[in-house]
Amino acid sequence: MKYQTIMCHLEEMYGLWDCLKAVTECTIITTDGREYTGRNLCSAIRRPEQCPREPGEGYEKCETVCKQLGHAEEVALKLALDDGSVDGATAILRGHTHYCKECQEALFDAGISSLRISHNTESGLDMDNG
Repeated sequence: MKYQTIMCHLEEMYGLWDCLKAVTECTIITTDGREYTGRNLCSAIRRPEQCPREPGEGYEKCETVCKQLGHAEEVALKLALDDGSVDGATAILRGHTHYCKECQEALFDAGISSLRISHNTESGLDMDNG
């Protein structure tokens, strides 16, 4: 089953939904080719009609109001580590311009060797080294 089909099924089953402001996705590719993708999904029972954050406001409401499961990087890393080692793996971030300090540290501490940013959400091409 393709990733998109699995994610749609899980989102429906658990009532998860994409962030209303920005969809961020992180894919970890291990040295043996396994791929683990996480997104910044939210789980609040009542989905707001618009993002509750005002311009310039911090990210506290992502957790308190929208019940965001975590950064896309955190979700992908948990999925990958639950299945084995990520030593030497590459992380590719889509939908955002940078990895936060905490996610960088977590990824490197787990054994990820390369962080990249993709500017193309469909194909993963046009990557910069992070």
